Amino acid sequence: MNQESFVDVLIIGAGPSGLMAANALRHAGVNVRIVDKRATGVAAGQADGMMPRSLEILQSYDLGKDIFEIGTQVHLAAFYNPSKQGDGIELTRRVPNCTIASARYPFGLTLHQGDVEKIFERSMSSMGMCIERPLAPTSIVVSQDDSVLHDPSAYAVKVHLKQPDSESEDEAAEVVNARFVIGTDGARSWTRKALGVALEGAQTDYYWGVIDFVPETDFPDTRNYVAIHTHTGSLMVIPRENDMVRIYVQLDKNALEMDEMGNVDRTKMSADRLLEIAKASFHPFKLDMKDRNEGFKWWTIYRIGQRVASNFSVHERVFLGGDATHTHSPKAAQGMNASMGDTHNLAWKIAQVVHGQADMSLLKTYEFERRQFAQDLILFDKTYATLFCGKPLSEINTDGITHEELYQAYQTFGGFTSGIGICYAPSAITCTSNQGFATGLPVGQRVPPHVFVRMADALAVEIQDMLPANARFKILLFTGDHTRDNYTDDIQHFADTLGDVLTRYQKGRSPDIVTILAGDKDPARILSLPPILRPHWSRVLVDDVDAHRRHPGGGYEKYGIDPSRGAVVVVRPDAYVGAIAPLQEGGVLKGYFDGFLLAQ
Repeated sequence: MNQESFVDVLIIGAGPSGLMAANALRHAGVNVRIVDKRATGVAAGQADGMMPRSLEILQSYDLGKDIFEIGTQVHLAAFYNPSKQGDGIELTRRVPNCTIASARYPFGLTLHQGDVEKIFERSMSSMGMCIERPLAPTSIVVSQDDSVLHDPSAYAVKVHLKQPDSESEDEAAEVVNARFVIGTDGARSWTRKALGVALEGAQTDYYWGVIDFVPETDFPDTRNYVAIHTHTGSLMVIPRENDMVRIYVQLDKNALEMDEMGNVDRTKMSADRLLEIAKASFHPFKLDMKDRNEGFKWWTIYRIGQRVASNFSVHERVFLGGDATHTHSPKAAQGMNASMGDTHNLAWKIAQVVHGQADMSLLKTYEFERRQFAQDLILFDKTYATLFCGKPLSEINTDGITHEELYQAYQTFGGFTSGIGICYAPSAITCTSNQGFATGLPVGQRVPPHVFVRMADALAVEIQDMLPANARFKILLFTGDHTRDNYTDDIQHFADTLGDVLTRYQKGRSPDIVTILAGDKDPARILSLPPILRPHWSRVLVDDVDAHRRHPGGGYEKYGIDPSRGAVVVVRPDAYVGAIAPLQEGGVLKGYFDGFLLAQ
C-alpha cells in the first residue's frame, strides 16, 4: 500500500533555485519538503557565478558570510582583441567588473554550484530539514475543482513519488498531497513536461566547450574576468576557487561531429581538445595544465538555447522556476542568479498565503514579474551572445564586431546582469504613486544600500541588514526634520494610522517597523516617539555621521526624501520597494495593503 502524506509545499528539484525556495519557506515557518532524483549533489562544475544582487539576497538570509569565505571575488574585467600586428591577441582595456554605483558588493563571486548547494543544505539542516534523495515524481495531478483551487488551505495537488531505481511500480511509493508544488528540476524539467507547459524559443547555432582546471600560464589576467575576441573564435576566462580557472571556448560548428540526434558527439571531443583550441587563441601567451596528474576538474559541450516557458504556474498551485522556465547562454553568469531570483520572489508570496495573511491573487504576481524578467533576459542574451560569438572586424570581415560594440554592451547591460537594475512593473504589490516623495527609492527596485546610525548606541548600520528575508513587509518611516512645524502632529497621526493597519492585518507576522530620524544623534529623541514607532531600541536609526566619522550620512538626500516633509516607504519581503506614501496620508498605506492582504 502506498504511503500518503500531506505538506504545505513540495519542491521538486534540489538545485540552487529549489534550495533557495526550501530555505526561504522553512525560514518563514512553512511546512515544506524538497526531493531530488539525484543520489548526491553536484560534485564539480555546472553554474559558477554570483552577481552583486544575488550576494545581497544571500546576505538577507544570513548566508553571506558562508559564501564570502569560500568564493573567489572578481573585481576586474579585461578585454583582449586581435593585436594590431596580427600576431595573436593584446589587451584592449581593463575596467571594474561591476560599474553599478549602488551595488553593495561591487564585484562578482565564483564558486561551483555544489558549494552553493551545501551552504543552503547546512542552513536547512539547522532548521531540521534535509533533501530527500533519490526520490523522483512519477505523476502529478492538479485539482480542476474551482472551490478547491480557490481555497488556500486545500491540498489541491497530488504527486506520486518513488525511488528512481525501484523496479516495482509500487515499491517505496508515496502519495504526497500538497497545497502548492514548486518545480525547479532543471532545463529538462519533468514537472514542466508533465504539466504540458511549453518552452518557447529556439536553439542557436552557437556551440561552446567548457573546461575547469588549474593553469600554467604567462597570461596576466587569469584572476580577472576576461573576454577574448579572436578571428578564430571567442573565449571567456573566469577565475575559480583553489587556483582554478574556467575557460569557455567557442567551437566551429562545421568542425564538430554530430550524432544521429543532431547533438555534438562527445565521443569525438575531449577536454584536451578544448584546451588545444584555447591555446591557439591565447597566442602569444602560453597556456597549459599545471599538473597533468590532477587532470580536468570538469568539462562539457553545449549549444546555446534561448527559450522561456509559456507559463510559470498552473492555477497558481504548481509553480515553475529556474532553468525549468528559462534557458540561455552562460556568458553573463545569469543562470544560477536568475534561478535563485525566481524563488526568492516566489517564496514569500506562498508563505503569506499559507499563513492566511494574503489573498490567493498575490500568487499571480510571480508569473507577472518573473516571466517578464525572463523575456528581458532572453532579449539581452540574444544581443550579447551575438556580439560575443561574432568574429572581430577586419579587412576580410567588414561586417565584424568591434571591441567598442562588445564593451558598450557590457557597460549598457551592467545594471541588468548585476541584478541591481531589475525593476518590476506596476501591480497590486508595486504601486508607483507618490514616487516624488522618495525619488532615490524607485518603486519596483530593490532598496539600495546606505549606512545609517543606530540612535541608541551610535552603531553604524547598513539599511539592507534591517531588511532580512523573513517573509515580512517592512515599513520605513522617514520622520524628517523634528524642528519643523507640525512634526509632532504628523508623527502622531502616522502612528495612529499604523496602529489601525497593524490591527487590521496582524496575524503573528505583522510588518517590521524601522524609524529613521533626521538630525543629530541624541538617544533621548527615541523616547519622544510614539511606542508603535519604536518597537525596539535597535529599530530607531538616524541619518547622521557615525561616531568614528567613517560614514558621512546623507541618506535622506540619497533617497530623494525632503526632510521638511518626510516619507513612508513600504518594502516588500524580497527587499523591493512596494509603495511610497506621504507621512500625512496614512490612507495610502491602507489602500496598498487592502489590495492583497486579508483583514484579520
